[in-house]
Amino acid sequence: PGFMWEARTSGYDKLSSVKGAYVKQKFSFCKSLFGCIPESKYYVYGLPDDGIAKRGSKMFKCEEKSNACMRQFCLPQCRSYKMEMKNKDYIDKDFDEEPFLTFNRPFKCTFLCFGRPEVEIEWNEAGRRNILGRIRNPSTCCHLGMEVLDAIGNLRYQIRGSCCQPGIMCNASCCHKAKFDIIDVNNEKVVGSISEVKGTTRKDHCKSLTNFQIIYPELAKGEDRALLTAATILTDYQYFEKRFAGLCPINCACIWM
Repeated sequence: PGFMWEARTSGYDKLSSVKGAYVKQKFSFCKSLFGCIPESKYYVYGLPDDGIAKRGSKMFKCEEKSNACMRQFCLPQCRSYKMEMKNKDYIDKDFDEEPFLTFNRPFKCTFLCFGRPEVEIEWNEAGRRNILGRIRNPSTCCHLGMEVLDAIGNLRYQIRGSCCQPGIMCNASCCHKAKFDIIDVNNEKVVGSISEVKGTTRKDHCKSLTNFQIIYPELAKGEDRALLTAATILTDYQYFEKRFAGLCPINCACIWM
């Protein structure tokens, strides 16, 4: 469904051509049946302009690479991982699953304002590499959010959401969906959004996966849109992963502060 790109369209060009993206986490039977935490996988789709279809064509596949013990015994808010974002190309199979971005997240012993989660984003398309920027989860008392920084450390966007919204306080399907505003730090205006997307069928409810819809800032370049996509995935790890939820006495301190 949706639109298609020409063969070997770069990742930045794909992101620049859509108004938003739909980030879908792949379901794992291993996690559902046995409680084992596998390496996470996400698919990123273009968001159609017609506002009718939930998602358009698949743009990227994101695959986590991490230590098995780290996944089973560390909080999602603390654990390290490397994630590869790869291009999807339905025309040129030689370009399909070619690298686009790499997310590098070091282990952090997160507690209150100490050891806050941070991800470095590296562009590695077409045999070239450079640091694109970083996503940082700051310590906040009154809201949830992320900070999006460019390659030289300048703050580009803030992502903010209320910690009291029903979609955060209660993640049941009957409640409202969580929503985060994308704020341009130059003028403090809301220029986009990241919204939780919950399934509407019984099958979707059983899977208990959190998917997201991103509305990019209209004037954002492909590089900024790539960083906002990475921030959305970190948001999932930070606020929606349920591993050890309610069991660890410091879990609330890791997530909310």
